[in-house]
Parts: sequence; structure tokens; C-alpha cells
Amino acid sequence: MNNFERIPSMFTDGLMQIFLAAFLLLALFYKQLEISVLLLMLLMTGILARVWAYIGSKKFSARFKYDLLRVFPGEEIAIDIRALNHFSMPLKVSLSLPVTRLAAKDKPKYLSASFMLPGGQEENYAWTFVPEQRGCYDLGPVEAEAGDPFDFCKRPKRNDHKSELLVYPRLVPVSLIKPPIREFFGALTAKSPVLDPVLMDTIRDYHHGHPARHINWKASVRRQRLQENVFDATVQLKVLLALDVRQYLEEYEEEFEQVLEVIASLSSWLIAEGNQVGFVSNCKLNGGLYGVLPAAKGTRQVIQILERLARLRQEPAGDFDALLQDARVNPGTSCVVFTREVDEALKLTLALLKRRKIAALTVLSAHSPSYGVEAINLNELLNPDEEVCYG
Repeated sequence: MNNFERIPSMFTDGLMQIFLAAFLLLALFYKQLEISVLLLMLLMTGILARVWAYIGSKKFSARFKYDLLRVFPGEEIAIDIRALNHFSMPLKVSLSLPVTRLAAKDKPKYLSASFMLPGGQEENYAWTFVPEQRGCYDLGPVEAEAGDPFDFCKRPKRNDHKSELLVYPRLVPVSLIKPPIREFFGALTAKSPVLDPVLMDTIRDYHHGHPARHINWKASVRRQRLQENVFDATVQLKVLLALDVRQYLEEYEEEFEQVLEVIASLSSWLIAEGNQVGFVSNCKLNGGLYGVLPAAKGTRQVIQILERLARLRQEPAGDFDALLQDARVNPGTSCVVFTREVDEALKLTLALLKRRKIAALTVLSAHSPSYGVEAINLNELLNPDEEVCYG
């Protein structure tokens, strides 16, 4: 697709040049010197413009640099352009960068620029783009045209390079101080003097005085210095955030986006408190990622959850219960299931979790009855009086 508007020129239009050549022959035949010179000048102008554009498109290049490709809605992205003209003559250059939100019906937005590039020189140009919606965006491929300074003729410059932009969900203030939520999560702490030898977290240099049984001999041989295993605390909250997209039809897009904002904020808050958080969803994901992310902690886990939330599409893919089984949820893990309303499929899912001795809390985004299911409304997790500050 080309975003440039083309205005036919009498100097470069093929049919017009055929007519000019025919009139030139007639003028020469009838020995009309003045008309012949005029028609010849018009023909030569068209030929020169075509040659100029052809050589210019071969000698022109543009490089793009993005300062950020992972942002939150409302953050500004700076796109720097470095245009180089290796041709000795000036060129009229037009650039257009399509920005396409994947899995959306919105038409691509175009960032455009048109400028004169002197011969043998380079120019720097900058665009700014502010994404307002969560999602996965394609930046490019860049559409470029170069031609003569009078804009009689331009030739496209092909560039197939694309860049991926991820826009995370907004972080909103969340609160766990309300009784049903506080009772479900219990003590939100990962600090304990007792370490669990089963829950290995990472490997580090051996510290003098630590038990020798914690030494990792394989890692020590590989790094040529003593390494020891680092274990997590025995008392540690493990939470699996699960999103069931089956009930979110197209007309519930705004409600669906609000759920993603709460999941992003809740996971960031829990991990900042030192807890392990996992994520599972039966949504389709852009980029071919799997919808199951096992529980872990740390900044890297926050980024992985945010990236999956950015890639989510409001379309179901796969069986929700099967994905929960793939999440390797151990007994004692707390599971928060986000859905729209209580239905029979949800009751079967909760029964499955109960058989596996997994405590479950359902968060409903619609104002509907719970029908005996332990559930809260999404608004009970929101706390507009608090500032967003995680980690």
C-alpha cells in the first residue's frame, strides 16, 4: 500500500508524452520551428525528470532510529530519521511511516514528511508518535519516494524493514485492603528466616561461612570460582492470575481493556512486594507467544507479564481448563480468575481448581450475580485515591 497522493504530470505521463511526440513529428513535417522547439523541450523535460528520479532513488537512503519500543499509553516515542543523498544533484524526498495496530479494525496511521535534500548531503528529521491504546503495533515498512526538485517525477524506494512496538496496559491504583480480598491473599510477605531447599531462586558467588551443601559444583566448574544456590523463603505467596476471554465479545472491548489494566497493576504490585506471580490466558497472542507464564518473581517477570498483556487479542484460543493444567500450579497457590459473568463453564473450572487444592477467587467485570461462587466485582480492586507506585 502506498500512502502518497500522485498527481499526473504532463511531463512524465506516458500517454501525454506519446501525444507530444506525435505533435513534434507533425510540427517538423510542416516545418513549424517554434512549435517544434517547444514540444522538444517538453519531451526532454519529461525524459530528464525520469532519469533524475531513477538515479536519485538509487542514490538515496534513509535510516530510522526509535528511542523506545516498549511504552505505556500516552508516552511519547521519538523517531529519528537520517536521510542521505549520495547523488550530486538535489532531490525532493517524501517519507511515510505506517503505524498499524495489529488485530484491530482501525486504519493505519501515517507519519509523513516531505523535504528537499541537497546533493551530496544528509538531513536529520524527527517524528513523534503518542500511542493511546494498548496493543501490538507494526512500525513500517517505510514508504519513500525520491525525485527531481520540481516534483515532476518520483520513484519509490523499497524498504521491507518493520519494527514492533508494544504498548502495555495502563497501571491503575489497586487496593487489597477490603476484607474479602485481604482474607483471600492473607499475609503478603516473602520474608522468612527459613529457606526452602526446594525453591531455588538463583546462583551467586559463594559467601564464606554459608553451608557447603548449598555449593553448586557444576556452576563452580563452569565459572572457575565457587558458586552457591540461593533459595526462596518458605513462607511466600504464589499467585496465578488467570483471564478467561470467552465471554468478552467485540462490544465489550472497553471492559476487556479495563480488566487488563487491573491485571497489569495487580501483578506489578504483588511482585514488588516480593511474591511470585504467574499468568495464564486463553486469548490469542500476537507474536506466537504461549498464553501460559509460570509463577516467578523479579523485574523480568513483570516485563514478561506486561508483554503478554500487550500482545493479547480479544479472541479466544484453546481450552481454558487445559491451559490452567499446563501452568503447573502447585497446591497452596492462590488463583485469581478474571471473567465477565458466572456461567457453567466457570463453575467447572473452579471445581477443577478445588480438586487440586488451589484456592480461587473470581473477579467479575460485569455487575451480575455470583450464584454462590466466591467472587468480587472488578471495581472492588480499584482504589482511585492512591497513587500508582510499584517497585
